Amino acid sequence: MVELTERVTEKKLPKRRLVWAGIGVAGVILVGIVVAVIDLSTHSSATNQVSVALKAAEQTTTVPLYAPSTIPTGWQYEPQSLSTGGNVTIMKFSSAGGQQLVVNQQARPATTEDVNKTVEFDTPAGHAYIADLEGQVVGFLRTDKSLIIITGATKDQADFLRQFITSFKPV
Repeated sequence: MVELTERVTEKKLPKRRLVWAGIGVAGVILVGIVVAVIDLSTHSSATNQVSVALKAAEQTTTVPLYAPSTIPTGWQYEPQSLSTGGNVTIMKFSSAGGQQLVVNQQARPATTEDVNKTVEFDTPAGHAYIADLEGQVVGFLRTDKSLIIITGATKDQADFLRQFITSFKPV
């Protein structure tokens, strides 16, 4: 009789461990989903803040303005940085590490062919390229009527800059 009880206990113990392990995994997945939803809502809120600010600024310029559809993780829009005047709109984004991207939007000139383009690509908003200007990496997005210039990226951030430029859309 003792031998039978020991066998039953041995068989139940692994099943209990599996159940608790399953509950633990489900808990970890649930926490991950909650964090992802909070992160997405924070980024959506920040992106909406940029769009709303630029929509108001668009009333003071004849140049169509564009906003990123997503703000890269670890970056934030600086609302106090928005300035407009003379058909030029400037806004800044900063990283937790103190790096800044400056986005300048202005009327599109006839040409910008005199820059040393390192990468060219098309986006939903227009033709874009990344250039090396005296050792500084600069992103350009040419839309129908606007030229968007993004400065502040480092040489090793060309892919990051490309993703950021590709996210721009009309406000």
